Amino acid sequence: MDVAITQADGFAISMIAILALSFGFILMILVVMLRNGNRRNAEVDKLIDEVDPEREEQPAGDRGGEEKTKEPWEKSADWWQKED
Repeated sequence: MDVAITQADGFAISMIAILALSFGFILMILVVMLRNGNRRNAEVDKLIDEVDPEREEQPAGDRGGEEKTKEPWEKSADWWQKED
């Protein structure tokens, strides 16, 4: 049984192989990100506590009590509007 693969068939097979490898790498990266995304490094927390021991753990979106302080070089938000 002699199977002949033409150039076009070889090209198509190699493209499918490259596509499969690419999807495999992307899938592997996503799996690693999902597994390690929520994990926090204990050493980093220790270093942060050394710098600021009174720091409170707050979710990123929960900053209701903080007011923005304006630096001397900053303009007001409506600086471009004509003042009457």
